[in-house]
Amino acid sequence: MAEGELFKLFSRFPTQKHVIEICKMGQGKETCRYLAVGSSWECLKTNCSLRKNINKRVEINEIIAKGDNCEGPLGLIIKEQEKLRGRKAIYARPYFTMTSKLKKIEIEDTLRIIMDWEDKKGVEKGAEFEFDINDLNIALNSKSVNFFQNCGNFIKQFTIYF
Repeated sequence: MAEGELFKLFSRFPTQKHVIEICKMGQGKETCRYLAVGSSWECLKTNCSLRKNINKRVEINEIIAKGDNCEGPLGLIIKEQEKLRGRKAIYARPYFTMTSKLKKIEIEDTLRIIMDWEDKKGVEKGAEFEFDINDLNIALNSKSVNFFQNCGNFIKQFTIYF
């Protein structure tokens, strides 16, 4: 799949169909709490601080929409990860950067991203990086999808290029 096609796939989330069927727009308490509208539909589940603020507002009964109906953009990334497999990926934190190819993305209690590569002798190597889903931010641009996590005094980042 071409770079532009991958960007279109991920940047169109949520689609109008998803908003109606999954986000349940206009259905009161069942409507997704993270659904927002700007120039198009937007899922606020990708922003850690907004997500926490929305959850707090639901707890104190400040908003009508209370649904948490899907995994948001992260769910789409997991579902469509086959299209990202083998793409250039970079993991970075202070004083450490690794560039390789994406092998797999898994979600259990954490988001686990697995990279693989071959060393100069042709021996297959691998590495796994974990992100706490509760403190995860996801950003999309025309060239990549980026995962960010604030870890106290530093930020770790994982980028998958289209």
